[in-house]
Amino acid sequence: MTSPYEGVEKPRRKIHLIYRDNSLFKYTIPALVNGLSDDVDFEAHTFTAEQTEADISAWLREHASELEGQEILADDTTLYPLRNVVQTPLKVTNLDKIADKASIQALLGNDWSIKGIEGLPTHTEGKDNDIETTKTAFVKIIKKVLEGSESLPETVLVVKKNLSDHIPFKEMREEEIADTLKAWLVEAGLSADIIKFKDELPNRGAELDKLTDNKNLWILGDRHGNQIYPKPKSKVLLLPLASLFLSVKKDIKQAPEIMASLMRQILVPKEE
Repeated sequence: MTSPYEGVEKPRRKIHLIYRDNSLFKYTIPALVNGLSDDVDFEAHTFTAEQTEADISAWLREHASELEGQEILADDTTLYPLRNVVQTPLKVTNLDKIADKASIQALLGNDWSIKGIEGLPTHTEGKDNDIETTKTAFVKIIKKVLEGSESLPETVLVVKKNLSDHIPFKEMREEEIADTLKAWLVEAGLSADIIKFKDELPNRGAELDKLTDNKNLWILGDRHGNQIYPKPKSKVLLLPLASLFLSVKKDIKQAPEIMASLMRQILVPKEE
């Protein structure tokens, strides 16, 4: 197919990149932006992990006029307040959905669809983010972790708080999600007897340090509220799926690079 820009300079594509920082984006966003520098001008606004949704909403209201008619790439956290203040964006793409699709494709191969990522999420569109697809990728990730581990964990602690924050669990109760994750862990090869539940982790301090000073403990929870600093001895596995992929980056070599490369392919597909 002949490019409509043959013989003339192709206009630069501008994308407003708006997200709250986390362990997933810390690894992938720099590689994503750098890899698209020949095609895209990014205007980035990053919120720190400590900033609240109220902080994000206030910034969006203040800058709403600048975002009207623009292309926007935003994460789940910023998308929901964004819908309330920006009425006519040119195009909105969900950063979390791109990352989820990239992790699924990286694990399960190119036969998995990566279409239908444009627009604001409805939480029901496409098979890429449904329970069965997530289960398949989740079980495969945990199996890879177990294959690379010298020994099995003595305890796997599933933290219930925030489990319903991300697709595909948004419409489920935290108790139901916890039971679902336990079943998936068992399918991956872990004993049901070692899987325990906790409503939430202790606040930062001596109690949290004591809990996570245990290399035989795995902690599974949503990335909201469960990122532990400084790095604990325990293995911390964070959801949603794309974050889980990066949680085990030492077990799956080149994980950040794979994620960033696939995210670039999805965001700017090659012209046929």
